Amino acid sequence: MRKIAKDSWAITERVIRRYPENKKLHETILEEIYEATPYNDGQPRGSGCGNQTEAKAIKAMCSQKVQRIEREIKAVEMAYGKLVPEHQRIIRVRFWSNRWRNKPYLWMEDEAGYSERQMQRICGRFVIEVAKELGEV
Repeated sequence: MRKIAKDSWAITERVIRRYPENKKLHETILEEIYEATPYNDGQPRGSGCGNQTEAKAIKAMCSQKVQRIEREIKAVEMAYGKLVPEHQRIIRVRFWSNRWRNKPYLWMEDEAGYSERQMQRICGRFVIEVAKELGEV
């Protein structure tokens, strides 16, 4: 397993832990944009963006915050998708069962069926894979 800097590790763990919240926020932003988009009445539009709703939608989709959230979601989903279902369950329990902190490995041993060291390796590989996708490594 490849080592990464402590600050990169901490950033990546925060990104992983924020994933469910970011996913909901991103879906909410997209819903607001789709609901605010006017019905296409078949009339030709100008080359400029004359509609205020369209301008707001373009501004929202081009904002750095939305782009960062999309990048983080994509990185976590790509790394998560590469895992086998048993390992996915360990990641869900470890990072997403408690919003404020990671669940300790000792508390997970009974429900996971893996030793503490095996779970550390699984989670470590996952964090490194997400860090690679984010460009932290």
